[in-house]
Amino acid sequence: MNAFHWTTAAVWAGMAAGASAQDASKIDALEKRIAELEAKQQQAPPKDAGGGDMKWNDFSALGSRFQLYGFLRLDAYHDDSRPNNTQLPSFIKSEDPNAPAAFRAPINKDDFTMSAKLTRLGLNFIGPKVGGLGDASVLGKLETDFYNTSTTDSREALRIRVAYLQLKWTDFSLFAGQMWDVISPLQPIVNPDNVMWNAGNLGDRRPQLRGEYMVGDATKFDLQGMIGETGAIDGQDLDPAGGTGSGYLDGSQSGQPTFQARAAVIAPMLDWKKNVEFGVWAHRAEESTDVNVGASNHFNSSAYGIDLSLPLYQDVVWSKTELWVGRNLGDVRGGILQDVNTNGQEISSQGGFTEVGWQVPGDSFKPVKLYAGYSWDNPENGDLSPNSATNAARTRNQIWYAAVRLDFKPVSMGLDYLHWETSYQSFHNGTDNRLQAYISYAF
Repeated sequence: MNAFHWTTAAVWAGMAAGASAQDASKIDALEKRIAELEAKQQQAPPKDAGGGDMKWNDFSALGSRFQLYGFLRLDAYHDDSRPNNTQLPSFIKSEDPNAPAAFRAPINKDDFTMSAKLTRLGLNFIGPKVGGLGDASVLGKLETDFYNTSTTDSREALRIRVAYLQLKWTDFSLFAGQMWDVISPLQPIVNPDNVMWNAGNLGDRRPQLRGEYMVGDATKFDLQGMIGETGAIDGQDLDPAGGTGSGYLDGSQSGQPTFQARAAVIAPMLDWKKNVEFGVWAHRAEESTDVNVGASNHFNSSAYGIDLSLPLYQDVVWSKTELWVGRNLGDVRGGILQDVNTNGQEISSQGGFTEVGWQVPGDSFKPVKLYAGYSWDNPENGDLSPNSATNAARTRNQIWYAAVRLDFKPVSMGLDYLHWETSYQSFHNGTDNRLQAYISYAF
């Protein structure tokens, strides 16, 4: 019996000797308190083999710590016309009865679906300083969700979103792993599954090596550059099946990586304690095939754009905008899934999005934010493949949208409305009124 239990026995003996009936309630209260203390003793933090408390570096090798984060989430979607995919829409199918079957939708056909695939789990890693690398701090991130589209909605499969290490010095950082593209750093608030890819928003995630240099105090200058894998997004392989190039990504066959760069200035906006950020960026990649597509077997991909995050009034009203032009943009989510035409010509496109957010005033409405925006992707009509019975070239995506967000930390909810129209070269437009709602618990 340890000292705690000896003390307990002594207390009981002393009280029993002089106890009276009126003291029974006091004894019951003391008994309850002793039980609570014994329970806390049993739940005390575990000890390691040396008798000390467990520390962070006992959970991770080589002295690293980690921080768990993520959220549990359910999304629901309703469409009054048919997109090409109910959960990952890139365009709306035409209701023209003369359209090819792959691009044709029944008239007035509603769809409803639900998904928990956006549930996310992440780890932030904090490592030690590395003396052999100039006292660089070591950081890292692993982030996953369950958006593996090859599975059913009751058999979701884990996938990597980002997984990278970071070596950080005073002004410079080096990143290695899978992370977001350098270009097109902003995202619209709506359509969280596909973040308006092929409908105005460029950029995705890919394996890459990135450098970032940031200097300045109140006003900061940020320079970023990366080399990454070409074909990581669209997996383009235009070589005919069975040929020498079949099974090899066209980007890999070029023998060159994707190059991207961005320069930005970040400055305080008046005395609002909010920053304005303006960036310019560029993308460049090449693709090759063993067999000519039309008249060519070599294809260039390029994009140039700007981004602007701007407070319009204190922290009450704000906006964000991206504008871009480019060609052969399938691997950076542009051109409405059209990159090289059947004559071997790169398809040019231009687009972007603009969005305004508003924090509803008043303490009672502090959790409420409202958003409105417009997004578009407009391929060059003359670059599109000649139309035929099996081809329906898409000439424009445009979306007007509105959204409301309710943030009751750690629970949040949202409702989005999108009026989405896809134009075709030779068929009637596809038009969809899309509603998307979600509820999420962040941790």
